[in-house]
Amino acid sequence: MSAQQQTQVTDRSRQETPGEALMEEWSRLFGADGPRLYDVVDPDALDALFGARADDTPLDGTVSFNFRGLVFTISSCASVTVEDAEHATKSTTPQY
Repeated sequence: MSAQQQTQVTDRSRQETPGEALMEEWSRLFGADGPRLYDVVDPDALDALFGARADDTPLDGTVSFNFRGLVFTISSCASVTVEDAEHATKSTTPQY
């Protein structure tokens, strides 16, 4: 991610799960020869975090993690934001 492109936001379809949205963005950023997403975060567990409540209403929220100087923030509506860690909003994301 260049200095000029400090934040990348990708909005996805409501039909796509947060895990699917993260997998697609990860592939776009790192390509087939890059680091494996499953070595960093489990997309199925991410989907489980945002699963529906017992009354089928969706859960809202975000999950963020830091990887190789990038902060990934995934929302319950499958929006993925990738920011350069130096310019990311202050958060308590774990460092890997």
